[in-house]
Amino acid sequence: MTTPTECRGLVLCDSIHHVLALEKRLRAADVPIDLIPVPRALSSDCGVAIAFALDALDPVRRILAEPGVRWRGLFRRDGDDWREAEPV
Repeated sequence: MTTPTECRGLVLCDSIHHVLALEKRLRAADVPIDLIPVPRALSSDCGVAIAFALDALDPVRRILAEPGVRWRGLFRRDGDDWREAEPV
């Protein structure tokens, strides 16, 4: 489980179904994640985001590139702001 200070990466999905499917893949790959409310600075049709420490960014990117994975955005924390991260 990540702590708030470690939570520097975030994945948004369009639905809770997609969040849960992605959560299952990430946990199966032993990527440490948390499900958190979507920060107000970012909007999504789904109110849940997948948070992770930046040291897990490469495994997260690999899983996002797998066939059948549906996600909306990949973000990284930059001070008090969220910036879109390159997916691959």
